[in-house]
Amino acid sequence: MDLAPFPPRDRGLPRLDLPHVLLFFGAITASIASIAVLDEIPESSSDVWLLLASLGLLVGYALAAVALTRRAAATPAGLMATVGASMVPAVGYAFAQLIDVYPADADPLNDFSGAIFVIGLASAFAALLVFVLTGFTFSLALFVGAALVSVQLLVTAWSSTGDAHALGGVLSGAAAVALGLLLDLTARRREAFWLYVGGYFAIGAALLYYVFSGSGRGGGSGAWIALLLVGAAVLLGAALLTRSTWAAYGALGLYAALSHYLTTHDWVRYVLLGASLAVFALGLAAVRARPVPPTSS
Repeated sequence: MDLAPFPPRDRGLPRLDLPHVLLFFGAITASIASIAVLDEIPESSSDVWLLLASLGLLVGYALAAVALTRRAAATPAGLMATVGASMVPAVGYAFAQLIDVYPADADPLNDFSGAIFVIGLASAFAALLVFVLTGFTFSLALFVGAALVSVQLLVTAWSSTGDAHALGGVLSGAAAVALGLLLDLTARRREAFWLYVGGYFAIGAALLYYVFSGSGRGGGSGAWIALLLVGAAVLLGAALLTRSTWAAYGALGLYAALSHYLTTHDWVRYVLLGASLAVFALGLAAVRARPVPPTSS
């Protein structure tokens, strides 16, 4: 069986077939299971054994990636390299414990820790290094996730409030989306995908925090309006950029806000019905105005 259906920097459409489903499911599950196995190491001399075990897994996955690369199996090699990079947080944690710099009873989202922040940065760097070496775009999912978490860890250096974390999410998410747009302009749409996913997830989580925290304080109307406007803007951007990722996040934000107004204001349902039919008619007009491709005789 050919294990390299497309080269590392192929710009073709992503595939969703049985080999890819098996490869991705196996690799992602292996990463999760590896962390679970490391968590079961006995407490006696656990720092040394945890460091050795996590390093062993990292090196093992890296060697597997090298071996698969030599067999020209690009996708499996990239997956193994990404799984190896996912072991970096465990290695960093074990090393910090061994040299006694990891904080006791750590609460990284409330108390800033330089050691934990460095582990987050190292994890992001490892994932980025995998992408640079292999061109495997899925590794950017790990990079974006580690980078966004690192921002949240850094936020606690000046404030641990929910508003501060939400602001950090909005700013870091917006930066990820902006970088994704730049990649789109250079025809790197596959790389941009993971920046969009992570960026919009961070922004959406922050907006949801503002919505529910404001509702708990008796407010939140401004947050619902912001969610409505942002969702509509992202959905419109999806049409302009032909980006299904934007459409998914824009629709989620838009429908979340609309569902709120439908349950709080009776008159909204009538306005929404008329607006939806008008939008449908506008789409129908756009379809009719589109040039018809010539048919072969």
